[in-house]
Amino acid sequence: MNDLGSKSVYGPAFRLSYQQWRGPLTSWRANLQFAKNKIGENNYGKALIGADYLIDLLAHLYGYDSQRVFTTNLVAGVNVGAEFLSTVGNGFVSDVHGGLQFSVRLADKWHLYAEPQVSYQLTDKLDLGRSNRLSGQFLLGVDYSFRKSREHKEASVVEHRDFASLALGTGMFSSTIHNSGSRKFTFNTDVAYGHWYNAHHGLQASLSQVSIPLEWGDDKRHLSSLRLNYMMNVKSAILGESADETGFQLTGLAGVSVTLASGGGLSKKVVPGFQIALQPGYRFTPSLELFLQPEITAYSKKAGLVRHSGHPLEGEVRLSLGTKYYF
Repeated sequence: MNDLGSKSVYGPAFRLSYQQWRGPLTSWRANLQFAKNKIGENNYGKALIGADYLIDLLAHLYGYDSQRVFTTNLVAGVNVGAEFLSTVGNGFVSDVHGGLQFSVRLADKWHLYAEPQVSYQLTDKLDLGRSNRLSGQFLLGVDYSFRKSREHKEASVVEHRDFASLALGTGMFSSTIHNSGSRKFTFNTDVAYGHWYNAHHGLQASLSQVSIPLEWGDDKRHLSSLRLNYMMNVKSAILGESADETGFQLTGLAGVSVTLASGGGLSKKVVPGFQIALQPGYRFTPSLELFLQPEITAYSKKAGLVRHSGHPLEGEVRLSLGTKYYF
């Protein structure tokens, strides 16, 4: 394991996993993981359980082939567990992480893989400092498949593949969310266009505008973002239910953004970011849906949202109400 903060450069990591493919494109993986490192002269370790979602990129782009020798999987997931520091004791730990898995088929049931990952630790119960939250790891392992090949389940065809949406909402910025004396709300607008490639997967491009009250004075920082999100129909891809064109809908979104930050008496900045959202909705007709969207959005600290921050990211939690028109 290679940490990007002030821990030592290298330390061993071990992971035991169970993975189940939901079809030719996607799978879930449950993990049990152990790692150790050093912070200065002190011993540091983690014991984690977690879950990952994997997308076979080559199958998604070129179609599934059970005889393909080389495969690249996109990995995203979460971990929870315990961490230990010899001079402090134990503490709860959680993280979000992502990476790529490069896999080579050695035989019908055996694969050799290399998996680089980057993770961000959400909690800091041992007060290790913000520089220790961002870390990377590289795992080399083998997979054994209980089945000779994945079951080839074709995704059903979607009649209304395209949609346009409008959403309005509010949220709270990370620097004030825990401050009961000065809660400051953000106000956001989001206009989007989306396309479903099949009943499971799609892409969404959007323009987002949010005004964030700064921690000093009455000024606001205005963030204008261009976003690209991967969409997953949770009902069909995970729960195995049909992709109905009416009734309850459940969509997961995750993506990246490029943001222009301006106003607040500060210079303009262009910064990267990312967002994760869950979108429950109700589709009244094949063409019209009303949805609610809780979301976590993060920006680079260079956006100038706080005066002094040792944190690499600043962000907000949002809740938006919107509508979609399918065509």
